Amino acid sequence: MKPIRSLLFCPANNEKMVMKAIASEADAVVLDLEDAVAIEQKKQARQQLIATLEDVELSPRIFIRINDRQTAFFEDDLLAVATLKDVSVIIPKVEQKEDIEKAVEMLRKGAADGAERRISPILETAKGIMNAYEIATASDKICALSFGAVDFELDINAIRTEGGEEFLYAKSHVVIASRAAGIAPPIDSVYPDFQDDHGLQRDSFKAKSLGFQGKGAIHPRQLSIINEVFSPTKEEVDYATAVVEAFEEAEKNGLASIKLDGKMIDYPVYKKAKQMLAYQK
Repeated sequence: MKPIRSLLFCPANNEKMVMKAIASEADAVVLDLEDAVAIEQKKQARQQLIATLEDVELSPRIFIRINDRQTAFFEDDLLAVATLKDVSVIIPKVEQKEDIEKAVEMLRKGAADGAERRISPILETAKGIMNAYEIATASDKICALSFGAVDFELDINAIRTEGGEEFLYAKSHVVIASRAAGIAPPIDSVYPDFQDDHGLQRDSFKAKSLGFQGKGAIHPRQLSIINEVFSPTKEEVDYATAVVEAFEEAEKNGLASIKLDGKMIDYPVYKKAKQMLAYQK
């Protein structure tokens, strides 16, 4: 499956917004039963979402963010999601592998069609970050980890800065845990100011440079910037193509190190070029 560059969040109980999000240029959408829904509206929102999706062509690119395990809505959310074919699940505030194991159990219990839904845990507490690897390996249903900056900032008593230095360790840890677990690169947190294009571009590039595959969005106007940042440029694709072609030709002649445009090309550079080209497929 192609990487998810952009992940658009929208309230699960707003049918008009749900349909617009699904039709947007986002690589994936998150229909949110958690933060976007008031506590007294949780049950109604869940029922409304299921009804809305009855006539929608579902796919694993549609995620539903349920409420976390510490709430009274966790199990009912999972049982409801389990009735839908081909959707994925985002579980917030995951702190230990048992949270994932319980979610998998509930999804299997409620799935009449026997489908196995993909799961993306959000790590947004100190405990979740420290347990990132065990969470990433808790189930083969884990498709990617996500990082939640807003709740993490609150949990560790940090102050958000323009440069985002307060998140550097946590983000790097999530990337490394994902790689060690053999799953896809993680998805970065949303950028909260949807009118600040420059800030979004800067924040997206920093996430990409750390190894994230994509970033969350809270407004459709953020999608084009996120998609552009997380996509290789034409120049990058052209160069990667030249690297692969030149190196593979040299390999046939028994060479494992060549010079191209004044730069030395060896196996790590070749593999990086192959990785970039795979992003386009």
